[in-house]
Amino acid sequence: MILELGSAGGVAKIYNPNIITSDIREALDVDLIFSALNLPFDDASLDQIWLKDVLHHLEDPYRFFEEAKRTLKPGGTLSIAEPYWGGVAKIIYRFFHPEIYDKSLLENNVFTHEGNQALAEVLFSGKSKQFEAALRDFKEVKRTLVNGPSWLLSGGATLSIPTPKSLLKLIFKLEEKLQILKPFWSLNVVVVLRKTST
Repeated sequence: MILELGSAGGVAKIYNPNIITSDIREALDVDLIFSALNLPFDDASLDQIWLKDVLHHLEDPYRFFEEAKRTLKPGGTLSIAEPYWGGVAKIIYRFFHPEIYDKSLLENNVFTHEGNQALAEVLFSGKSKQFEAALRDFKEVKRTLVNGPSWLLSGGATLSIPTPKSLLKLIFKLEEKLQILKPFWSLNVVVVLRKTST
């Protein structure tokens, strides 16, 4: 079983019609309504959990990781896509999608549903002892930067920017050739964790 958290407005079922979509409130194409802090699934029953732009909105990320550990099968994966504050993203997030970015709040265990986009950087930096226990039963198996200029010009999740397809294809090809610039223009980081415990 594959579970997506924070599915409202998402397109996961286009890619996998068997995925279980969920959110904290009713929305179009959402199968189940519940909090990510209390997953309504049996122990070791899920193969994968996906979440995009959800983790930094949770009021208790420690509790979420406990729930993910509980519900994932051994070897199951947790795929987390979160804001990445590269050069372009700093401008986009600061002026067009304003949310908090404050590492000091996280260091003091202050979490809010309004979100703190510094969470992924602190969580996955490898320098913070704060989340060590939460991640103890997970092994990072992949980390990649995604959503560069072509994604942004396509309208991203909103699909509202009428950029010609020919221009998008050209920009996409440039992105593929200029991988060295990914840290500058990417808007998200995707981290895949595998559950190592039973």
